[in-house]
Amino acid sequence: VNTSDQSPIVIGAVTGEIFTVIVTNSLGCTDSTQTVLTVNSLPAVSAFNSGPYCAGDIMSVTENGGAAISWLWTADGGAAITNDTDQTPIVTGAADGEIFTVTVTDVNNCSNTGTTIISINTPVILDQIADIEECNSYSLPVITGINLTGNQAYYDNSQANSGTVVNYPVTSSQTVWIYDGNGSCADEISFYVTINDCAIVVPTAFTPDSDQYNDYWEILGLDQAHPSNKVFVYNRWGSLLFESPQGAYDLNRWDGTYNGRKLPVGSYYYIIEFNDDVTSALSGTVSIILN
Repeated sequence: VNTSDQSPIVIGAVTGEIFTVIVTNSLGCTDSTQTVLTVNSLPAVSAFNSGPYCAGDIMSVTENGGAAISWLWTADGGAAITNDTDQTPIVTGAADGEIFTVTVTDVNNCSNTGTTIISINTPVILDQIADIEECNSYSLPVITGINLTGNQAYYDNSQANSGTVVNYPVTSSQTVWIYDGNGSCADEISFYVTINDCAIVVPTAFTPDSDQYNDYWEILGLDQAHPSNKVFVYNRWGSLLFESPQGAYDLNRWDGTYNGRKLPVGSYYYIIEFNDDVTSALSGTVSIILN
């Protein structure tokens, strides 16, 4: 291009190509010389980052193509790059999907560019559960929190100790862990469940004679041990005489009446349902005795 220029631009040349120049002075005398062109390759560029990151993580980008002696980093968003001429600068304020471009220069003063994209996962935050004390068993509640993945679960140990999933009522005292993770963003909490042996005693008889002693069929500890219980009492023909509100027998004990009328001395059939997915229903007879 413009072969008559003193310093023409050359396009498409390759290493080793010979260029000859013929010069002419004002007297018409000529001379010539040659030069061999050397074309250096562009430096290799390998830009990357250690993401995906979690919000709040210390982030960095790096380049290790191996040929560079200088670097210059830029971002297409609002991220701040600390020491943008470092090979591995620290990045703050980056947004998910932000693109970082590095321009590298080698010893031959040849430059090339590369890019890396930072990914930031949404953090998972589990709601805390306080230590709990229950009778006989504890049914694990639904796990709640912020940005849950749908894979949150209870475990019998920390994930660091390869805990396994717990998906059944807890029947012995133990620490229970909850874990949920979104890529590199995870949350884990634990709480302690104390299981007490709260055996209930079902009286086989009572004396509803209004003497303020044994006037009610008292099943001590039933509501505490089994907060979802229901108590049913039937006569010998199978007719329902009494049904307690769920979980509130102690506040509504059977007084030996049906529709407000005292029942005669005799034996009556009962069923106690615990409704805890663990304990089988209890049945037997209770007798009304009058002094």
